[in-house]
Amino acid sequence: MTTVELGQIESVGVRNLWADNRLEFSRWLSENLQLLGEVLHMDLELVQLQPPTGWFDLDILAKEVGSDSTVAIVTQLHQSHHIALGKLPGNAAAQGASVLIWVTPDFRSEHRKTLEWLNEWTDAGIEVYGLEAHAIRIGDSLPAIEFRPVVLSSAWAKRERQAASGLTPASYRRLSFFQPLVENLWSAGFTNRSTARASGGQSFPSGFPGISYIADFSQGKALVHLWISAGEYSKSVRIYDALLQYQAELKSELEDLQFDLIGQHDGLRRVSLGVMRDGSLNAPDEELVEIREWMRENLLNLKAAVQPWLEKVMRELPADDAAETGDANSDAPPEDGPGYAADTPGVNAIAGQQEEN
Repeated sequence: MTTVELGQIESVGVRNLWADNRLEFSRWLSENLQLLGEVLHMDLELVQLQPPTGWFDLDILAKEVGSDSTVAIVTQLHQSHHIALGKLPGNAAAQGASVLIWVTPDFRSEHRKTLEWLNEWTDAGIEVYGLEAHAIRIGDSLPAIEFRPVVLSSAWAKRERQAASGLTPASYRRLSFFQPLVENLWSAGFTNRSTARASGGQSFPSGFPGISYIADFSQGKALVHLWISAGEYSKSVRIYDALLQYQAELKSELEDLQFDLIGQHDGLRRVSLGVMRDGSLNAPDEELVEIREWMRENLLNLKAAVQPWLEKVMRELPADDAAETGDANSDAPPEDGPGYAADTPGVNAIAGQQEEN
């Protein structure tokens, strides 16, 4: 019989590791923010150790990479006390922080309840966390710090789902916005897929290779448009020019239709026609619901207005231009999708400027 020898986990006094020097503990934590980030599902980046606040001394100022949320961190090496509690709202106000983190070896019950109350009654954009710092070791090993959550914001559960999915916060936000739109369009028979993509815009086939109906965000605008990237750029221009001949008829069916849509706000040549409005993925949730409904309605209207004329144009193209390759009816994204057409001068600039938050 095999005998397995195991060590015992021993508790080590946290304040003894730093000789009861809170500044040194804060300095160490500022260099190891990834340990806090692992517990809170945040990618934390140091901004400044003990920045001047004008009110209370703040131990660590950080930001969350991806969202750029300002994070205020208060540290202790002793049991929680009222002075540290008072620092949290003061530092948040002074630094414009939306994430507040209190780290101490031991939370008193009244302080834990206060943090829970703050999470319940503050604005939805404010997150308050309480973590206990414990030091452990096994046998003669070096001590290790373990952060145990005592108080978690309601936003933590969402972060945990994001972490489990393997998506970045920006991709998760984009996916959360577009998934209901794609499902609705699938139910309406507009698309044969029911799953949104977590990056870029959402493309839907027109039935012709390189020509897709697109819903996306770019430079503070919500866009719904017909993207034309049909092989050589000259061919895309010929298709666009042919549709332009029916501008009056198309605008009678869709009054807000704009030709040269992307060129109007990006200075690029003609590659698109459609509609746009102000909109950002960073908008409040209630506004995002409105934008999503706007996209759904205008995707349906755009295809209803444009598709018959597009089919007419494609029938009348010279035989060489009209030759189709690939599966034109597939719901796979076009190889040179919205904002990515390699044969379109300057279009890659759009891809780099598309919103990811």
